[in-house]
Order: sequence, then structure tokens, then C-alpha cells
Amino acid sequence: MIIFCASAINVAAQSLEEAYDLYQKGVKAAEAKDYPAVIEYLTASIDMYAGITDLEGAEGVEGSARQVLSQMYYNYAMELYQGKDFDKALSLFKSAEELAQRSNLDEIATRASSYIGRVYISKASAAFTDKLYDETIEFSEGALKIDAENENAYFWRGRAYREKGDLNNMKTDLDKCIELTKDNEQKEKTYSNAVKIASAAYMNAGMDAIKNKKHTDAIANFEIAVSYPEVNANAYYYMASSYNALSKWNDAVTAANKALSMELKDASGTYFELGKAYEGLGKKAEACAAYKKVTSDQFKKSAEYQMQTILKCN
Repeated sequence: MIIFCASAINVAAQSLEEAYDLYQKGVKAAEAKDYPAVIEYLTASIDMYAGITDLEGAEGVEGSARQVLSQMYYNYAMELYQGKDFDKALSLFKSAEELAQRSNLDEIATRASSYIGRVYISKASAAFTDKLYDETIEFSEGALKIDAENENAYFWRGRAYREKGDLNNMKTDLDKCIELTKDNEQKEKTYSNAVKIASAAYMNAGMDAIKNKKHTDAIANFEIAVSYPEVNANAYYYMASSYNALSKWNDAVTAANKALSMELKDASGTYFELGKAYEGLGKKAEACAAYKKVTSDQFKKSAEYQMQTILKCN
């Protein structure tokens, strides 16, 4: 029994020496920033220490090995992330987070977790550029698992839904992005882009509805478009046109006047729709006054016909 115990101690001591030797090699590799070698040596060292923690000094060196390896995973991941090798970077940040959490290295775990979210956003952006919209959604959701308030994840997922023709989910995500970035100077660009994309999507949907003569749908889309800041005045012009098509003259007058209260490059179309609305209401004087303000060639002949042939304007 005594001989057996002594033999076991000798084996453990020899293993401890080998584990420490691997640790030393890992530290030297870390100094040289030879990350693959660091991972190889320190992983092997930690595995060996796991079986001999009952010997004096083993636990302390193993803890040091875990700390160095966690930091090297993180440093290597950062290098790859900055070189845009996002897949490898993501794997290494996850390894850094996992090992740091097991080793109670909270600072490293927190930093690694933060960059996992950033890598997912970078992958979402790259996937969107490549028109891989399902992947964009997947990567955005990966970021949201890390941080449910990540405005960039909502931004990219919202854009992907837009490209897939899913305006409801687009609106939910971009509205959340707008909420998270509003009144934040550092996030002003993201805020402005989210507003413009959402508004433009509903403008385009409204235009498509007009082409298909679905004027009620068109109005509904334009009303959402103008609910966003930086309103496109043309939305009110097209609303006036759709209201006229539905013989909703008073609503057409309101929409046309709203458009005219804003900056328009050419107000001729709006004045023409305003004239039609007043004509529908039987208000000859107001209709004539509106038609007289139509100056562009696109609408002028039609306005003149209404004034000269239909209304007999003075």
C-alpha cells in the first residue's frame, strides 16, 4: 500500500511538472503573440492540471493558465475581427467568454460577450450587402440574444424584412431602432437612416397601390409614411390624388393643403388635385383659383380644359 501511494505521488508530481512546462511554453507563446501555440499549450496544461489539483501549487498555476488562455482567446479574436474574419473571430470570442465564465473572470467574459454582439452585427451587415436576407435576420437575432436593446440588430433585421416585402415586421424593428436612437447624438446617423428607410418603404407601397388602383390601401400606406419625422410632402399630394379617386373631396382638400404648406419642388400637381377636390365639392371659384396656379406642362393642359370647357372660369 505504501509503495503504491508513493508511486501515485511520483506520477502526479511528474504530471504536475509536465503541466507546468506546458504552461511556461504557453506563456512564452503569448509573449510572442503566437495565438495558435498559446491555445495548444495552455489547453493541454489545463487539462493536465484538472486531474492533479490535490497537489500543492497546482490550483494556482491552473488558475493563471485559465486567465492567460482566456485573454489570448480574446486577443486572437480581436485580431481576426479587425481583419474581418468574422466566423473565426466569433468562435474565439465565444471560447473566451465560456472559459472566462467558468473561471470567474468576469471582466474578460463581459468584454468577450460585448464583441460577440458586434461580430453578429458585422455578419448581419455583410449578409445584407450580399442580399442574404434570411442570414441577415439570423445574425441580427444572434446579437439580440446578447443584448435585447441593440439598435443595430433591429436596424439590419428591419432592413432585411423590408427587402423580403414584410412591412409589418420591418416597421416593428425600425420603430424599435428609432426609439433606441432618438435624441442620441452619437446614434444620430442610425436614427436618420431608420426613419428614411421606413418612410420610403411605405411611400413605395403607396405608389404601388395607386398603380394598381387600390386607393384605400394607398392612403393607409401614405398615412404611415407621414407618421415618421422628415415627412416627404409628396405623400400628401398622392393622398390627395387617392382621395379624389375615391370622391372623398374634403379629405382631398385637407391633404392637398397640407402638401402646399410644405416645401414642394413643383406644386402644380397638388394645385391640380386641389382644383379637382373643390370641383367635386361644387366650389367653382376655389376650383378655378387652384387650377390657375397649375403651371407645369404635365398638368397645365388638363387644368386649362377644366377651366375653359367644364367650369367656364372667368
